[in-house]
Amino acid sequence: MSLFIFGKAAIAEGIGEILSPVTPTENYYLLAIPSCHVSTPLVFGDPELTRDTRKQPHQRLMQQAWENDCQTCVKNNYPEVAKIIEWLVEYAPTRLTGTGGCVFSTFNNASEAQVVMDKAPKWLNIRTTQGLNNSPLNELLSTLDQNQQNIVN
Repeated sequence: MSLFIFGKAAIAEGIGEILSPVTPTENYYLLAIPSCHVSTPLVFGDPELTRDTRKQPHQRLMQQAWENDCQTCVKNNYPEVAKIIEWLVEYAPTRLTGTGGCVFSTFNNASEAQVVMDKAPKWLNIRTTQGLNNSPLNELLSTLDQNQQNIVN
């Protein structure tokens, strides 16, 4: 999982307690949000959940295609999520977020993502976003801090 720690992109490993800085490609994404709630306990309790995937170094994961072990379980138990994945995967690499609910597709640029968004069926709750390595809020706070220091000096 990628998130911001101290305003910079980081990857969380283990059960989220191991944090390492990363600089993934700042791709564009379509994020699809189903109307159903995906139960994390149901996903982790599914006997079909793959539990023996070999751990990969995060640098390798960031340079290759990877799969979410929860995706098959969620697709099997949540037809709406399966329908979203089936539609989006026709246009771009598509994966489940964490244990699920949301689905994302990866694009190289905003115009590619927008073309697919424009084709989205009415039932699909979808939006575009860009992955970032620096938090915009952190950048704004840094700018304000610099401005304050310039005023004092």
